[in-house]
Amino acid sequence: MTTTNAHAWQARYDSADTPWDLGEAAPALLAWLQQNPGEGRRAIVPGCGRGHDALALAQAGWDVLAVDFAASAIEETRAAGTRAGVALTTRQADLFELTPAEVGTFDLWFEHTCFCAIDPADRSRYAETAAALVRPGGQLIGVFYAHGKPGGPPYDTRPEAVREAFQSDFSFTALAVTPHSVPRRAGQELWGELVRKQ
Repeated sequence: MTTTNAHAWQARYDSADTPWDLGEAAPALLAWLQQNPGEGRRAIVPGCGRGHDALALAQAGWDVLAVDFAASAIEETRAAGTRAGVALTTRQADLFELTPAEVGTFDLWFEHTCFCAIDPADRSRYAETAAALVRPGGQLIGVFYAHGKPGGPPYDTRPEAVREAFQSDFSFTALAVTPHSVPRRAGQELWGELVRKQ
């Protein structure tokens, strides 16, 4: 499956083939949010899926833009926000084609199962997009899927691949296996905290 084809991703939703969906926000994100309320700061969630992480951020006070290729993902994210009575902005779009007006406007880019979903050949482009949209001094927080298996998506995500992709524009303050995972991913998720260079 091509990882840059909106129809292919929509087909996964149509066939209920969405193994990346935990049915809840990433436990590592929830742990981080206990100490990092949004207080109106702006966050983007690329490849938001059904919106569990985007909703958790919005509930913690972040001004959230949730982006996904698939129409069903955006519809479900929007519905989840409505049910929870939480305001968040949704957009069906290619994350590589967000508008120039959004350059440098985000305080936080939250990554979870998006980096591992794109072709590894596009990882530098992904990092460049994040660097363009996050303001200097802003953060990229990520749960990177280091499952150690061949093929993909999801493609394996080694720590060295994360550093290689982001080190030009971001400084690393943390990158290690998180103790906060759902049981089926225990020991396979890297928690990364990066700061956009000035």
